[in-house]
Amino acid sequence: MLYWQTLVLAFRGLSSNRFRTFLTTLGIIIGVMSVITMLSISMGVRADIISRFSDFGVTDMGFYINHDNSATRIPRSEKLTLADGEAIKDQCSAVDAISPFIDGEVRVKFGEMDAGQMTIYGVDEGWFNIPVNEIETGEPLSREHNLLREPVCVLAVGMVEKLFYNAPPLGQMIRLNGRRFRVVGILEHRNAWGQNEFIVVPYFTGAERLGMDGTLTYDASAHSMDHVNLAVSQIRELVHSRHPRLPVDPEAEDREQPLRIWTRLEWKKEAEQEIKEIGNLLVTMGSLALFIGGIGVMNIMIFNVRERTPEIGLRKALGATSRQIMGQFLAEAMAMTVFGGAVGSMLAFTICTALSKLPGDINFPEPQVTPLIVFLAVSMSVGTGLFFGVWPASQAAALQPMEALRHE
Repeated sequence: MLYWQTLVLAFRGLSSNRFRTFLTTLGIIIGVMSVITMLSISMGVRADIISRFSDFGVTDMGFYINHDNSATRIPRSEKLTLADGEAIKDQCSAVDAISPFIDGEVRVKFGEMDAGQMTIYGVDEGWFNIPVNEIETGEPLSREHNLLREPVCVLAVGMVEKLFYNAPPLGQMIRLNGRRFRVVGILEHRNAWGQNEFIVVPYFTGAERLGMDGTLTYDASAHSMDHVNLAVSQIRELVHSRHPRLPVDPEAEDREQPLRIWTRLEWKKEAEQEIKEIGNLLVTMGSLALFIGGIGVMNIMIFNVRERTPEIGLRKALGATSRQIMGQFLAEAMAMTVFGGAVGSMLAFTICTALSKLPGDINFPEPQVTPLIVFLAVSMSVGTGLFFGVWPASQAAALQPMEALRHE
């Protein structure tokens, strides 16, 4: 029997009970749709996070004495100093820029506009040499601003929108805890936590005029991505040499080190690993739906074999071989799963297209439907048809003609 005749018989068998065939195929449709949609969303989230890290810059880093989370006890009096930053600037060749960093909150007002308590950072001129901290408009805080304790500030773009709407902010006077500060520059970027509503002032101005007494930490950057690990080693060695009472714990994890040094590369690896785990979970859930659909295919094929036993006996009596009978029923199983895979793929593409058109303020990463994802899902549906269709098809092929004809 020709292959096309086998396919014709298979489609005739399926069309004899369309509703039952549809219900069976529905499980495959849902499974394929779930696999493609979930994988596409996972890929979209991964691309979005990698893009965010690229925007932030992969050479950024920072460090602080890890009193709160260190695995080893640290004397409470052990703190970083401004002299540590100067020493790193002079002696650590892999470090491109470095700045002291303190943070706090201040009450912000502009005219009659009261923005309430907002985040504020105290830094020196080196902070603006770190790639992600470049000024979009105006000028950065200078060494003179810092040494002279001048009441000037730089605003993140979200802070500009909050205070000024469409009015030009440069040169305007705002009040921080009741003190007048002049806006000299605008930052376009968000900070490491995705916030874009914060204010930056000179380090000494913040410490002395605004009473910012938070723990001193440092922000820094390496010359390039290839210099990040070297910069970490140099900073660690120098700080420990200047602070002999600071414990050394080579067995502790990064987050539990007495001297905690974070890098963007570290965060990127952690984020990618978490995304991979989430993706695996989503694929597992989608595969489970596909597996359940496959069980439905097997059940309906077993029912078909029993229901059509006389037909099988008649075909065998007329000369059909066991191979041809098996091919017919296997083709029926494959037809249901291939059809289900095609419909599931179209539905998944429709869902992903709709998700990609969500308004920007929802901040949902655009799903990425790649040919590889579609191929994987459809291959899984075809494999499901083969796996769950072989046994019922072999049962049909094994029937003896006389016994099948006597079946009622």
